[in-house]
Amino acid sequence: MATKTAQASASSILKEVKQNKFQPVYFLFGEEPFFIDQITNAIEKYALPAEAKSFNQVVLYGKDCNIGAIINNARRFPMMAERVVVIIKEAHSLPDWKNSEATNTLEKYLKSPQTSTVLVFAFKNKSFDKRVKIAKVLEEYTVFFESKKISDAKLDSFVQDQLAELNLKAENNAIQLLTENIGNDPSRIKSELDKLAINLKERRLLLTIFINLLVSLVNTTSLNYKKLWFSAILSSAIRLFNTSLKMAKLVIL
Repeated sequence: MATKTAQASASSILKEVKQNKFQPVYFLFGEEPFFIDQITNAIEKYALPAEAKSFNQVVLYGKDCNIGAIINNARRFPMMAERVVVIIKEAHSLPDWKNSEATNTLEKYLKSPQTSTVLVFAFKNKSFDKRVKIAKVLEEYTVFFESKKISDAKLDSFVQDQLAELNLKAENNAIQLLTENIGNDPSRIKSELDKLAINLKERRLLLTIFINLLVSLVNTTSLNYKKLWFSAILSSAIRLFNTSLKMAKLVIL
């Protein structure tokens, strides 16, 4: 009998996944696709070694399958591996959500899942009607995660978390400048910070003066290139910043 699972956060789910701690069923839904993709990708990466995936990992798409096929795959036993992984991408397109017989079948599985299987529903870009019966069962018997848009109040904290994963630190003013110029799209923030980490090399602290320089270069750049501002301008900003540091040392000396 499955036990009730508390409402989870993206960070707590990712932490457990990276520690090789998996739950039988994950139901990931909501309007912000970034966190759903992040968790799904982490499960794909950590749940099975590469050599075991061909026999023990199944990726299905909602519009091309049904709950019966999902349950059949979830009931399989692993072949020379610790577990089976079944991922349902675009789960919002699964036609069986409105089929009471099919959802009853899913309900039975959720209450008594295959313990050697990790079943993931990636229900992206949409909310899930929590009033329907299957929603209540999903909430009680799965890792039930709602991926919400990041509020402005939590944006700086999100950036700090992403920086920490990249072994980077930043002054508070630098973080504010970044978010003001990148916006609140977590996918873009992650992408731009990844570029920063690669280009900064051994420099691990983002100084406000550097971000000011980067933003100044962006603001003098043609609108046609602003969408690629880090890709096109970052190396120039780093070069100018390093030159400024060398000149400052000469002045001090």
